[in-house]
Amino acid sequence: MVNIATIQAYPLPLAAQILLGLLAGYLLATCSESAVHRLVFHARPRQRRIWRRWPLVFGECSRSHYRHGIVHHHLTYARSFHCQFVSDGHRNRVVAMARSRGDHAIGAADCQFGITVGWIAFLKFNLVTIPFLPPIGLLLGPWAALGCLPMLLLSPALSRWIHPWLHRPPAEAERAAPWLVRRLLRSGYLRAVRRHHFLHHKYERCNYNLLLGGDWLLGLHRAPTLADLGDMQAIGILSSPEEGPESARPEGQKNPPALSSC
Repeated sequence: MVNIATIQAYPLPLAAQILLGLLAGYLLATCSESAVHRLVFHARPRQRRIWRRWPLVFGECSRSHYRHGIVHHHLTYARSFHCQFVSDGHRNRVVAMARSRGDHAIGAADCQFGITVGWIAFLKFNLVTIPFLPPIGLLLGPWAALGCLPMLLLSPALSRWIHPWLHRPPAEAERAAPWLVRRLLRSGYLRAVRRHHFLHHKYERCNYNLLLGGDWLLGLHRAPTLADLGDMQAIGILSSPEEGPESARPEGQKNPPALSSC
């Protein structure tokens, strides 16, 4: 049994507490993102039936599932990873469907049909992580608990500022994105996130993370097949030889056909 008094009597150095806090915060953030994305945004029918019985308690869960699991995955971006709407009529139909369910803010700036999130998401994304902070502070020291906090901002930050650009063709994002976002999108980390997220849209029940790591730890990661790499190459997601060599394409297919687009 852990002796808290002993741990407090021999505290870790300040730098060690902060470093361990950053690591613990990253693990907490990536695992909670994967779990919440799977259990709420892609909730199973049985789960959603329970939510409907208790709308005052689970109304926000139902709305999050509709905006992400239905609107973002099925009513938009259904034909292509890079195409949200095929026409103004398509957009108007989605707006009408959302309004019929009482969601009148589906096209607002803090949602944009499920492709981004508002500032409140920085709190909502981390509600499940709050109970873990006091034990981290007790076991590793108060600075470790504080060190967790910056890491907990990463997942909602990626959803708010990076996710919309993942759904733009890379060449277009390179021209149109803000300077800092362009620099980040060029990084090996976000190129891996784009490939990971493409597979989430293709298969849905895997690769939930934008903050990589949790899917691997929770057994929810799916690696690309040769056919997947061909699809990525066709729409410009594989932009360098090490990401998708010619030999990784489906056998006998030099130039894979592009996926449906707008």
